[in-house]
Amino acid sequence: MNVRIWSVKFFLNGSEPTQADNLFREFSINRETGLLATVFTPPELIDNKIYLVYPDEARDWAQSAGLDIPPTSYDAIQAPPINPNVNITFPALFADVSGVVQIIGTASGENFVSYRVQVGKGLNPQEWIQLGADNTTPVEGNILAEWDTTGLSGLYAVQLIVVRNEQVVESAVIQVTVSE
Repeated sequence: MNVRIWSVKFFLNGSEPTQADNLFREFSINRETGLLATVFTPPELIDNKIYLVYPDEARDWAQSAGLDIPPTSYDAIQAPPINPNVNITFPALFADVSGVVQIIGTASGENFVSYRVQVGKGLNPQEWIQLGADNTTPVEGNILAEWDTTGLSGLYAVQLIVVRNEQVVESAVIQVTVSE
């Protein structure tokens, strides 16, 4: 039996919160390992869970008190099998990149409709930015998109999404590190 408790809060004029709640956060967790999900975690294993996030200095206390705290480690990253019709061949998985990066690979195959390339910051991006427009011409072993990394740094995911007839979607993802 699932029970949801909703709370409604009322505030006097002038005493309303001035920023969003940062005590509770939603995390994507691999339900089999209990670790933080990544772009390589199979979607069918991902559960979203809300945790109270304790300050670093209180984390050990919360753990010793048996309180539910979010994991700090990520799922083991295993490169997914390569699909000959949906893949990114350059840059390589975990490559260091900078400047204008050509994303090279293949977006083709039976019932091809279109493809797009998008990037997101972090190991498991919550937001994606599309590079260019949707493309309706198949590509095999050539440039899929160009990504200007000027002013960016850190870990990024690059995702290729291929749409086929009847809205069937296939994707390929790599992680790269952007350095200035």
